[in-house]
Amino acid sequence: MTFYDYIYNSGNLSLINCTLACAVNNTGSLIIDNSGIPGGTFSNYGELEINNVSWLDISGNNRPDGPWNNLVFYSGDAFIRNSSFSSITKDLSISVKSGNLYIYDCQFTDFSGTFTGASGNASITLINTTMKNNKRAIRAFDYIPSITMINCTFEDNNDVLSADNAVINNCTFINNSKVITSNNTYVNDSVFINHTADSILRIQADCTISNCTFENNSLSSPSGVVLLSGVAINLLPNGNNEMLIVDNVFKNNHIDTVEGITTAGYMPMDYTRNGYGTDISLGAYYRSNNFMGSNNHLVIANNQFINSQTTQKAGAIFINFNETCEDNSLEISANIFENVKSESETIIHNNTGNVLITDNNYVNCTIDITEFTLSSPVEDNIIAVGDEVALTINTALVNPEFYDANILDNYSIVVNDTVIESTTDNTYTFVPEDYGTLNIKVTTPVIEDESNIVVVYVNKYELTVNPILAEIDGNTDISVNALINDENIDSGRVYFTVNGKILRDQSTGKILYADVSDGVATLSDVNVTKAWNEDTEIVAVYQANNDVPSFTSDTVNPTITYPEATEPEFTVTDATATAGSEVTITVTTKNLGNGKVVLKVNGKTVKANDGKLYAKVTDDTTTFTYTVPKTLKSGGYTIKAVYTSGTSKLESEGVLTIE
Repeated sequence: MTFYDYIYNSGNLSLINCTLACAVNNTGSLIIDNSGIPGGTFSNYGELEINNVSWLDISGNNRPDGPWNNLVFYSGDAFIRNSSFSSITKDLSISVKSGNLYIYDCQFTDFSGTFTGASGNASITLINTTMKNNKRAIRAFDYIPSITMINCTFEDNNDVLSADNAVINNCTFINNSKVITSNNTYVNDSVFINHTADSILRIQADCTISNCTFENNSLSSPSGVVLLSGVAINLLPNGNNEMLIVDNVFKNNHIDTVEGITTAGYMPMDYTRNGYGTDISLGAYYRSNNFMGSNNHLVIANNQFINSQTTQKAGAIFINFNETCEDNSLEISANIFENVKSESETIIHNNTGNVLITDNNYVNCTIDITEFTLSSPVEDNIIAVGDEVALTINTALVNPEFYDANILDNYSIVVNDTVIESTTDNTYTFVPEDYGTLNIKVTTPVIEDESNIVVVYVNKYELTVNPILAEIDGNTDISVNALINDENIDSGRVYFTVNGKILRDQSTGKILYADVSDGVATLSDVNVTKAWNEDTEIVAVYQANNDVPSFTSDTVNPTITYPEATEPEFTVTDATATAGSEVTITVTTKNLGNGKVVLKVNGKTVKANDGKLYAKVTDDTTTFTYTVPKTLKSGGYTIKAVYTSGTSKLESEGVLTIE
């Protein structure tokens, strides 16, 4: 059945399988089910249920009320369920003056007209509803006092929502031109992707934004167009507002705009910060009659900012409290900033009072620095393997108040393009394990910048004393091999110490040196005294020259040998003579060393050849000349020789035969 005339209901009316091409006024209870509504003004003052309805498109004057379709809710509760509003070529207005409107499982698609909501004492709830591809200025529920949206999808629309109070849960927003402008706003578990709007969320009062994803959203700046900051969230609190932004993901959002654009004829603003703060901005611009108030409290915590980029400043967050107001507070804590890029800084804020910025993690971000340098007392010097390299890292930020304390204290020590250690300290020491040129720098995961390069030349010096075989009371040669970086040294000289004392020439006292040639130096004919033993410590020292510093060998102990042991021989040889003659008596004194020999014949001492009563031992034999008395009779007489040396004493006897 089709109704073309006016319908007025003040009682209980159900319309099923009908077409309503007329104006409707309901003050009672009206149910419309499985019907079509092509036109007319629909005014509701009572209780209304619209189920399974298609809002048909009848153009122009073919509709009783002319070119406008109006669905006006003046009071009462109204429910629209499982209905379709699609392909409307004319303007459609749904206005809620007061009461409550509930929209379940509906489709609003392909509008060419305007879908608006009126202000007033009203609330609207959308559940499981889709708005898609509404081409002309789709302004859904313009400044409705209260709206709740649950499990809804908004895709390819112009204006999505303007409201005083908005609660949004588990909704998806895709590629809309302008999304949400609201005062008190609570958004949870929702997704915002592929938008090119000025700001996805423009909030002017209390808000909680949690567990949401803002991804692949962007702003660009064509000529003559003003684009504000905060592609994801733009905050303009009026005062006494609590703003909580927690547990969200901001990923691949981008602003490409210029600073300080102005638009003729628009309300005066300060646009010098145009394009600041890719993801979140507060007070990026001021209207002359809309300065933000005092006592605003903003918490940004446990969020992820990934690949946020702007051609202007503040790659992720820009906070610009009204400096004429008081008691504003800011907390930025436990967030992750990764690959956030801008002309200057990742975070910018102007709050000088109650600010807490802590426990954030920064990776490869734009953070302005005045110093990031590395220094070492051994820079450009030559050191030896085993010597210590001490490094000092110096850093300073342009605006340290924008970030966590000690934000840069997370360093990687890089030697020849290899990370050898990570440290949070500003000093670091290490010992090179091999020779070579070390190009040392410091990086930090926080920023792209890296320190200057410190160059240290490390040489390996080797001075090796060859095995020493030494015979007591003899002479020996001491030789060394001298290398630098496994190559022979062909210059300089070495000297040696024995038990800590430098070997010197015994006659002149001068140090004994051995010249180095082709990696070898030899000190010859070193006297081995009885003081040497196998615990004797011998060290070689290379004397410094212009090319090579002084260095020493390891301690070497010699292998000691002793001369072959021999028994002393002390005998007197028998002799034969005649009375009155001279006879030579020989005493064997072999292996006796220094000492004295006294010779007696027949009890009487025989003087030595020098007239003394003894003869000094100087050779293997000692001889005496004895004159036989003329009165001495024929026969045998005793010859007695006695050797003394210190406490040593030897005796030997022979026979002198007188013929």
